[in-house]
Amino acid sequence: MDSGENSSASSAARHTQRQYRVFLASPDDVPLERKLAREAITHISSERRFRGRINIEIIAWDQPGAAVAMEAGLTPQEAISQGLPKPEDCDLAVIILWSRIGTQLPADFELKEDGSPYLSGTEWEYLNAIKGFRNHQKPAVWVYRREGVPSPELDDPNYKSIVEQWKKLKKFFDAFTNPNGTLASGFNPYKTPDDFRQLFEQHLRDRLDKLLESLPAAESIAESTSRQTEFTPIWTESPYPGLKAFNPEQAPIFFGRGPEVDQLLQYFSDVKVRFVTVVGVSGSGKSSLVKAGQLPRL
Repeated sequence: MDSGENSSASSAARHTQRQYRVFLASPDDVPLERKLAREAITHISSERRFRGRINIEIIAWDQPGAAVAMEAGLTPQEAISQGLPKPEDCDLAVIILWSRIGTQLPADFELKEDGSPYLSGTEWEYLNAIKGFRNHQKPAVWVYRREGVPSPELDDPNYKSIVEQWKKLKKFFDAFTNPNGTLASGFNPYKTPDDFRQLFEQHLRDRLDKLLESLPAAESIAESTSRQTEFTPIWTESPYPGLKAFNPEQAPIFFGRGPEVDQLLQYFSDVKVRFVTVVGVSGSGKSSLVKAGQLPRL
């Protein structure tokens, strides 16, 4: 195939790819889940059955290479709203919550239908996505909630704020239940960040598979041909370090230690813990766990 044919094939690939926007929303207490969501999207979009057929674009205020500038004359949420597509303009909105709902938006921003201010930018993003779904059947809205109650120390200087945020989060989820106790909206509970990763990957693969099934036959054939023309692998070197330990740069290809990474992160999130030792027999993977599993997530 000459360069002209390559160029033509690449152009065809761009035209036949289905664009799929994923909006990520969360307060600042689940940074690892945001990272894992990005990694999952990148990994899944490179899988053979999706490669070249679906182009997933991540919409997030902190997206590497597309971060939103925070302007002094605007509130953070105003800057995000003006600098990014809104959740209602996307195909999927992913809301991740644990112990916080976020900072309340100012009264001069935009009020809810009942005239009250939004509990936070995350609530605004959630309700904007819900509005889009009710009006246009998109985006799909997936809410993930980490189980577990925050347990701050009584002398923690942020104790009052932590408790207040927890109460606001509970108020947010009150709307998911009708007065008679039946569920008004669904959400996806999980226990640890690695549980979230597995759950989100399962949900995303299932949704993308259904999207492919909906493609017209002719379009599907064209995309099947074009997906061989454009592909950027997430790793180009050997994934097998031999007897050497994995290093932080190899984190994208380090798998199988999710529960152990979660346990270490739990230790480090405890303000009373100042030092953690990883103990095991020689060659069991201690160095790889710390270098490729733990350090990139701190």
